Order: sequence, then C-alpha cells, then structure tokens
Amino acid sequence: MTTQFATARLLSVTYTLHDEHGQLFEQSDIPVPYLHGHASGLFDKIEQQLEGKRTGDSIEVTLSPEEGFGPHNPALTFTDDLENVPPSCATWARALRPRTPAARCSRSW
Repeated sequence: MTTQFATARLLSVTYTLHDEHGQLFEQSDIPVPYLHGHASGLFDKIEQQLEGKRTGDSIEVTLSPEEGFGPHNPALTFTDDLENVPPSCATWARALRPRTPAARCSRSW
C-alpha cells in the first residue's frame, strides 16, 4: 500500500533543484520530512503539486522568483575567501572548496 499525500499527513520527500540554466543547484537523496498542508516551509506551489500524489510519484515544478524567495537582492549577497569560514562550517566549506586558488565561493541568502 502506498501513502497518498493529503493535509495533516507527515510525509517525506527527496528533491533535486536546478537553476534557470538547468545546472544542479541542490539535491537531497535523504528523505526530508514535513507536515503536508500545515505551513511546512515548502513553497505553496510545490505543496499544491504534491496533493494527491502517492509514494514513488515524481513531480516537476518551476517557481518564479516571486513564488520562491523573491527577486535577487545584491545587497544580501556576501562573498568571502573560504579561509575565513568559521570552523563550525568547515565540513561544508571543504566540500565546496574551489579547484583553483583564485576561485571564490559566494552564496545568496
């Protein structure tokens, strides 16, 4: 028996995110739990597409900036050398370490 996605069910999803150029942006192969239909933190359009789906189903959703986090705001972008990353983020920083010494990483929040 498969679970149907419906309001008030505790469900888990795996996901893959691509940017507007089709490049892999983020992926989770480990199921991420959420409470369907209860301000779970998923974007509304994604939850709407999941409604009625069953375990093993896949969906593909395209979000505009307004449907996601909003348009890019350069004032919220911070760029720094990886050597300045705090030790608590060291594992994450090592995973993102650029292949060339001149390369820099940035992340928008």
